[in-house]
Formats: sequence, C-alpha cells, structure tokens
Amino acid sequence: MNLEDKTGEVELLAVHPDDQHRGLGTALNTAMVEQMRAGGVLVASVGAGGDPGHAPASRADEQAGYAPLPLVRYSRKRQASRRRATRALR
Repeated sequence: MNLEDKTGEVELLAVHPDDQHRGLGTALNTAMVEQMRAGGVLVASVGAGGDPGHAPASRADEQAGYAPLPLVRYSRKRQASRRRATRALR
C-alpha cells in the first residue's frame, strides 16, 4: 500500500490448483481489498500474466471488479561491455 498516493497493489494472487474453485481466491481478494480500504486506499490493482495460462486468474480479477489496462512492460538485459549504460541500470 502506498498511503501517500492512496493506491494499493497485489503483484500476484494465486491459489494452488488442488485448492481452486473453492472460493479461496475470492476470499483472499476480498480480505485484501478490505485491508486496503481500511488503510485509506482509493485505487487497488492486481497483476496477472498475459499468457493463456493466466486466463483463469484474469477472469477472476475481472469478476472481482478489476478492469484490464492496455499495458506493455519492457525490460532490457544489462550489457557488461557498455559501462555507462550499465552504470545507469544498477
């Protein structure tokens, strides 16, 4: 939770496959949102992978009221041969 800008984020919310379809994910999500709300959070977000294997989690997030954002995350591998570039990435 970031109380300064009143946001909260869950990077990963997962339930073991043996325990899925029993309401555990919904209960975890509800508890998380209630905790954030009690802390003054106005905007909550949750992350999920964009690949087909994460489709059930994405559906659950949408059913819980989250809206997907058109977001692309880029990364860059650090290159040892470029001293200036790597210094900025440390």
